Amino acid sequence: MADFEERLDVLLLRAKEIQAHKAADSYDDIFKHQHEADVWMNDAQIFYNNFLQEHPLGNRLYTILFHRGSNAFSEAVACMESIESDRAFVDKMNGIPSVSVPKYQARTLPEYDVFISHASKDKEDLVEELYQSLRTLGIDIFYDKESLEWGDKWKDKIIDGTQKAEFAIYCHL
Repeated sequence: MADFEERLDVLLLRAKEIQAHKAADSYDDIFKHQHEADVWMNDAQIFYNNFLQEHPLGNRLYTILFHRGSNAFSEAVACMESIESDRAFVDKMNGIPSVSVPKYQARTLPEYDVFISHASKDKEDLVEELYQSLRTLGIDIFYDKESLEWGDKWKDKIIDGTQKAEFAIYCHL
């Protein structure tokens, strides 16, 4: 997780803790809660200045942080939660590049990263462990156990799978 996302997560966790302690009994508790909310708003201002000026909610958040009305804390938290769910922006701020492909080229992109070819007898000894390891890494796999269904024309599906995969792994002991 990159610096941007970590800092956003920490801010939102702190906001939830402040919201959980909102019901205060004494004047001291009310003062403490307000102080925590004010410190959080200051930290949100710093976060805004460092990261959020170009986000579509940036102007709204700036206004909330500048005016600090009676609902400013909850409104700022709501903005931050919306920003957290904006995956394209989060990825951009984390330095994860996005790749735009023209529609006419989209059909030529591989559907699978890897096609696993194997003999049935090797499935238990080698292939299943390899498949689970690759899946854990987030690799898209054409694997007969997952890709073929009852009634499929298996030869056609396998040929199609090889054509739609960028790489093939041949596992034969």
